[in-house]
Amino acid sequence: AISDLVKAIETNADTTNIKNIWAKINGKISRNPIRPLMQNLDKLPFPDYELFDARHISDTGKFETSRGCPYSCTYCINDYMQHLYGGVGGYHREKSIKRAVDEIAYFTKKYNFRRIFLIDETFTIKPERVREFSKLYKENVGVPFGCMTRPEVATKEKFEWLKEAGCDMICMGIESGNEEYRKKILDRHMSQQH
Repeated sequence: AISDLVKAIETNADTTNIKNIWAKINGKISRNPIRPLMQNLDKLPFPDYELFDARHISDTGKFETSRGCPYSCTYCINDYMQHLYGGVGGYHREKSIKRAVDEIAYFTKKYNFRRIFLIDETFTIKPERVREFSKLYKENVGVPFGCMTRPEVATKEKFEWLKEAGCDMICMGIESGNEEYRKKILDRHMSQQH
C-alpha cells in the first residue's frame, strides 16, 4: 500500500482507490477496502539489515517463522486482525521451516548473533514444525534461543526437542485462575490443569 501510495503521489495520480488507504480529497474521505495479506511468506526476501546503523544490531537476533496468530483472545490485537482479514485470506501464515532456518543461519553468521529469539506469537502450535525446526536449527545455527507458547500447546515432547536444539527460554503468559472468566470473557479455552 505504501509503495502504491508513493507512486501515485509521485505521478500525481488518484489515491482514492488504493486498497488499505483512506484518502481525503477536497474534504471527501475515501475508505478503501483492505488488500489480502501475502500468504506465501517464503516469497519475501531476507530483511535488509544494512538499512540500520550497526549500533542498532545487538547480539540477539529476532526472527519470525510465522506471522499473525491463529487464536483470538478478546484482549489482544490479533482478535481484531483476525476479523479484519477474515474475508480476504488467512491472518496466520507460516514460512517453511527450511526458509526460516536458512534466514536465521545467514544472519547469525553475518552478525555473529550469540542468541536468537523467535517472535512468533505461539511457536509451538504444530508438533511437526517444532520437530523439523529443532533438527534443522541444531544442524545449521546452534546458538541458544528462546520462543513463545501457550499452555495448551506446550508438551513435554516439544520441550525436549527444543531443549535438544538449544532452547533455553520459553515465554508463556500466566492465565487467570478463574475458569469461567478465562473462557467466557478472555476466550482462552485451556483447561485448569494446563
